[in-house]
Parts: sequence; C-alpha cells; structure tokens
Amino acid sequence: MKTSNKLLTLLLVLLFAIPPVMIAGFETAIKNNHYLVKSPAGFNVEPLNEMKPFKVVKLEGNRVDRRFGLVCHIYPGDKYGYRFTNYDPGHAENGRTDSCHTELLGDTLIVRYHTRSSEIFRPNNYHYGVQIEITVPKTVSVWANNSVVNIDSSISPLDALNLALTNNALVNIGYNKDARDIGEPDMPTAVFPKIIIEAANSEIILNRNSIVKNLQAHLHGNSTLEFADKAAVDTLSGTISDQSVLNAPYRYVKKLSAQ
Repeated sequence: MKTSNKLLTLLLVLLFAIPPVMIAGFETAIKNNHYLVKSPAGFNVEPLNEMKPFKVVKLEGNRVDRRFGLVCHIYPGDKYGYRFTNYDPGHAENGRTDSCHTELLGDTLIVRYHTRSSEIFRPNNYHYGVQIEITVPKTVSVWANNSVVNIDSSISPLDALNLALTNNALVNIGYNKDARDIGEPDMPTAVFPKIIIEAANSEIILNRNSIVKNLQAHLHGNSTLEFADKAAVDTLSGTISDQSVLNAPYRYVKKLSAQ
C-alpha cells in the first residue's frame, strides 16, 4: 500500500474513533460532576457546589420583575448544594454591573445579589440578573427579600415550608423545574402538608395542581396571595391587612381575619 493511502486510511480511522473517545470523556466528567455546559442563551451552567447541611436559605436580591433580578429555584436532591445557571462569580465579565455572593453562615445559606446602578447606563455595561438552583434533601425555611423564589412541586413530600417574605418578594409554590413554565397543563399534582407564610409587601402564588393541607398566611402591608386554577387548600388561617389582596375563591376569604 502506498504511503499516501496509508495516511488516508489512518486519518479515516482517527475521524471515526474520536467521537466515542470524546463521548466517553464527557460521560466521565458528568459522573465526577466536573463539567460546564453552555445553555442556549450562552450562559455557563455550573456544576453543583456541595455544602454542609443548612436549615435556612436567606435571599437578598434586587428584583425587577418575575424573571429578572435574583431568581432562586429550590427543589429536592440527595445533597445540599447550589449552582448558578447564568453567572460565574469566579469570572466576572467586563462591563457587568451586577454581582452575586454566597456564603454559609452557621446553618444559613446566604445569597446576596446587587447591581451598581450608577454604572448601568455607561457604554458597554450591562446586567441581566442571576438565577441560582438550590438542592435540599430536607425542607428548609426560606427568607426572601426583593427576590423571586420558585418552590418545585416535587418538594411537597418533605416537611412543612416556612416562608418569610419582605420588600417585593415573589414566591411561586408548586413550580415545576422541568417544565420551567408556571401553569403547565401536564404538571403533576403537588400535595404540601403545611405552609406557613409571613409576607410584607410581597406576593405568593399557589400554582395549579397544588394542594396544601394546612396553609397559615399572615399578609402585611401591600401583599397578595393568589390561588391559580385547580389549586386547593384544605384549611386556611391567618390575618390580612387592609391593603393586601386575597385572589382566591370566596370560600377562602372568610378564613383570614383582618389585622
């Protein structure tokens, strides 16, 4: 066989051999949790950062709307951990005017997000919010200030949820992390044993196909508690301020006493 033919044959063998090798390497990286994935929008999806057990998630955000600012997705997992889906704190991009910091203080995971508003409108500067996913093997309490929190529907088999919301916080209860679309018609029914809410100038949405056995809600200031279609509550108790709104079937209205 001529040398040129041998080289051509070797090249073809290498071309067909490389893909399986790359796939095997990628599978190994996934197994060891050492990988970065690019989302369709071009953001880095970080591997899970495993942590010691924590009992409270504290979010300090800067919310603009339901999708922009600090958005936190909480769902069950076999480990305590978190990952950013569109932010890499170790490699801040030039021109980015927002930042996010996490720390474990005692039994509390703290996430702080802020924007440097004085620099937002300078040329080539930008900010597009931060989304963080938190996994918990046991139910944790959530304190959210000016942030969006999505409680996954599959978290319902766990213990009671305790939510403390302030300053324009928004909580979606019964959110489906796979659908990523609130109100998906094929969302599985979530049965929450107990939810306790203290809300000041904040919003709570009980999404469709969500059932709460015992809901205790105290709405302060200008707050809203909304029941989406096909959401249900077995027992409802608590208080509501004059400025707050209960967007739910009438049978639930009389269950909340005025403050």
